Amino acid sequence: MSWSCEADTSYFRASIFDAREVDPFGSSVLQESLPPGFGRTLSTHAINGVAGWSHVFSTNLLNESRFGFLTVAGGQTSPNAGNNFAAETGLLDVTMNPLDRGYPQMSVGGEFTTIGDPALFTFRDNRDFEFYDNVIWHRGIHTIKLFGAGLAGVALLRRRRML
Repeated sequence: MSWSCEADTSYFRASIFDAREVDPFGSSVLQESLPPGFGRTLSTHAINGVAGWSHVFSTNLLNESRFGFLTVAGGQTSPNAGNNFAAETGLLDVTMNPLDRGYPQMSVGGEFTTIGDPALFTFRDNRDFEFYDNVIWHRGIHTIKLFGAGLAGVALLRRRRML
């Protein structure tokens, strides 16, 4: 194996993940069996990347730096969002927020399944940034390793209630 003290080593990697799903009858995991048109759509969009750099100062001193990021957005939405059903039919005390508009849930005496949009939708918009730096110093039979890290993250969780 050959090794050179003069060379720096660097790398970069990135990936994108995108998923879309339509559940027109609700989710069996949530024990839903909604009539068609009252389900939900699910989406996830993620981008992440990492970069690293190593530098050999001498046979006894090495520095390594790494940076990573992740951004994820997605969640549940209603196919009926924005439908102003309450105003058109005269229902009172229903939200006027366009993001939360749709068909209110109702149950008909236990004879049929609940109809209307699901009561709660969750949407996430998260970002994470991380930086690490290591310095390794060999001196005789001793090794000293210094480590530094910086983390920053933003996690936004929005829940939309359909009334």
